[in-house]
Amino acid sequence: MRFRHSFLLGCLALASGRAAARRRVPTRQPSSSSPSPASAPNEPDYVLRVYHMNDIHVHLDQFNAQGSDCGAGEACFGGSARLKQYLLDHRPRDRPSMLLNAGDETTGTLYYRAHGHEKIAEALNELNVTAMCLGNHEFDGGIDGLHAFVDMLGFPVLSANVHLPPPSNGRPSRVGRYRVFPEYGVAVVGVTTEDTALESKAGHAARFDDVIRSVQAAVDEIYATTDIKRIILLSHIGYDVDQKLAAQTTGLYYIVGGHTDSLLGSMAGAEGRYPTVVRNKDWENVFIVQAFHCQ
Repeated sequence: MRFRHSFLLGCLALASGRAAARRRVPTRQPSSSSPSPASAPNEPDYVLRVYHMNDIHVHLDQFNAQGSDCGAGEACFGGSARLKQYLLDHRPRDRPSMLLNAGDETTGTLYYRAHGHEKIAEALNELNVTAMCLGNHEFDGGIDGLHAFVDMLGFPVLSANVHLPPPSNGRPSRVGRYRVFPEYGVAVVGVTTEDTALESKAGHAARFDDVIRSVQAAVDEIYATTDIKRIILLSHIGYDVDQKLAAQTTGLYYIVGGHTDSLLGSMAGAEGRYPTVVRNKDWENVFIVQAFHCQ
């Protein structure tokens, strides 16, 4: 299996370069549910394209270089409509792809104050997101507000290190530790910064465990209970912590990050390469990506 990745910047949707790294995996015959007519997820020529986004902070409308409303004749960036159009133009309809969201959709513009989570959820559902992890700002509306937001979303929301009290309406929580996607041959694990307890309205009822131990426990459980051979970490812990976690764990293949809005690439001012490659405890490559929010 090979991954190809494209990133959606918080302010502008762009296609990135690609990284392809192979490990030998057993092959199997394609099934009727295979997402690509050319190959099955565990075959060597299978390609999964991963699009990713993070830290949008309710920028549903386009904006100018200063982060304000666009005026006539100004260069405008971002907005849900632009992201949607990019995906319509570039996300393949006949080949497997995922859109992963690394959190912090809430808090940032007047949309949130005026409409709460409703317009954010509408925009995300229109983008056809595959999975999302919790960011620290998802807790800004309190625990019940977070549960209400997650209930509006038509895709899984994940965090392996967060322990939430149940919703006050009596429904079970829809936040999971990870999700297996057999149609893509991958599992996605979520993780949230431990600082959320201090940086949001999470309250004392929510518990945030050590990110490294929580992720490794989820990875070990996936390998022990499924035949999945590739695990993606959907992370809202920051670029530096992503690298530390990659080096101190095993079994991860790919980290889609958020929280620090880190500019990655070969351009001036970049914090690191895109993708950043870190060796894990088994001396295997882990690929780390994150999208830059240019506001």
